Amino acid sequence: MQLRSLLALALLPASLAAVLRPKLPHRFTAKLEVTTKHLKKDNVYPPAWRHIDVRYDWRSKRAWCLIHTSYEKRQKQNGTTYLRRYDLGREWELAQFGDRMNCKWSRILNAKMPRPEFLGKGAVLAEAQVACPLKVKGKKRKCRHWTDGDKADVHYYETASGARRPVLLENADMTYGFLEFEDLDDADQRRRRGVKLKDAARAFDEQADFVLEGEYGEDEKGLCARVPQDVGFPYVHLLHTYIRF
Repeated sequence: MQLRSLLALALLPASLAAVLRPKLPHRFTAKLEVTTKHLKKDNVYPPAWRHIDVRYDWRSKRAWCLIHTSYEKRQKQNGTTYLRRYDLGREWELAQFGDRMNCKWSRILNAKMPRPEFLGKGAVLAEAQVACPLKVKGKKRKCRHWTDGDKADVHYYETASGARRPVLLENADMTYGFLEFEDLDDADQRRRRGVKLKDAARAFDEQADFVLEGEYGEDEKGLCARVPQDVGFPYVHLLHTYIRF
């Protein structure tokens, strides 16, 4: 931990210093709105924002996401789907070009899913309770406000009461807002204790959650072309550099 972070932590009231630093679960579903601070929100191209629907399962080494940008929405396109199956050593990209879908797949040559690295040991709780910058499930809530040590431009907000739910991460360039979020690690723990859960708080279904949609999910049809030399696809960054796959 950097000296500046240690000094900041030492100066905090005991009530703040006692709160454990935030971490994200290894399994979750979410809908993120990622917005650049350098364009107007209604800018179509370059895209000012994108929505990312994500299913993330670091324990089983697999992840799925659908990315939809402001430009694609204006063009009435379906967005781009990425499926990473580190457990199988394969990855897929399904994107719309014009009026048709284009599917590609590649072997993952370095088949090791990056470990999530969220905020780090230098995280400092700046405020125990502030108004959340976004509504949580349609309601105004109180949030904890964190900073990331020496990274003065990084701010993170999570719910201050009840289950710890991420609300927003921002830096000098981008904001990452959690429009929806479901902690499946926590859901599993509650299920084991006999707590009845809503349908949304379910376990992942490998046959439904980590396959491409429709006919593209059937390998035997050969609808997805293999990428030459298995060069693969760029990482998807969910939260800046903290979570990628």
